[in-house]
Amino acid sequence: MSTRTIAMNRKKNSRHITKTMLENTIKETIFDHGLYSESAVNLILGTASQESHLGRVLGKNLAISMFQIEPRTFYWLKKKYGKKYGFNYRYFNDLKDDLKLAVLVCRLRYYAVVEPLPDADNIQALAEYWKMYYNTYRGKGRVNDFLRNYKKYIINGR
Repeated sequence: MSTRTIAMNRKKNSRHITKTMLENTIKETIFDHGLYSESAVNLILGTASQESHLGRVLGKNLAISMFQIEPRTFYWLKKKYGKKYGFNYRYFNDLKDDLKLAVLVCRLRYYAVVEPLPDADNIQALAEYWKMYYNTYRGKGRVNDFLRNYKKYIINGR
């Protein structure tokens, strides 16, 4: 099943896919762009579990995709990395229906951070990294929320 087909399988405002499908898409996408690490895979999985419960819950604000990417973030990363990673002719709304693009943009958000990614198996450190660099101190999310959702949707695979 293509990522476009997955994205189009909607129930109300949901684009839920299984953890396995998402994990495979993450691995393929970031590997193809030379951005692969186990830490990155786990951090992106955790981001999807926290931001949208793997696409089950999508916000009603400006942010879109299961990673809840905001327009300002997308266009900043497009300007910074668009030519190098092949999405300089893409638009913000493309994130709604292109899971690989959403994964790439999420990965690039973390790639833009100077601080190295935490160890792949240190979920606490991944949660703290997400809070510091993705959600920020002003965001509503909490480290404990990330940990709870990571356990529920990634470890237990619900």
